[in-house]
Amino acid sequence: DVDTLTATRTVLGPTFGGPVTRIVPFRVAAGGDGDACAHAAYATAHKVCGVAAMPLDGDPARAMGVVAHPAGVGAVCAAHDDVAVFTVGSHADTH
Repeated sequence: DVDTLTATRTVLGPTFGGPVTRIVPFRVAAGGDGDACAHAAYATAHKVCGVAAMPLDGDPARAMGVVAHPAGVGAVCAAHDDVAVFTVGSHADTH
């Protein structure tokens, strides 16, 4: 609840590649009726980027993750018109 700053529930998800470090909401058009479904792109500190359907409910079938970068994930953003999600890898440790 945003007014009282209390949590109404806690869910486990997504669980691919460690704890989520970045999350970016976006909307996806759902067919020809003009409705849009809420989704979120996320990144973890361990190379994984993914997409999850909102609201998060802990159902593993509503989220997916892929190893997207050889090192960590530097940034995640959605296009202004929500037609694409972009990720940038961080610098690899060369030592």
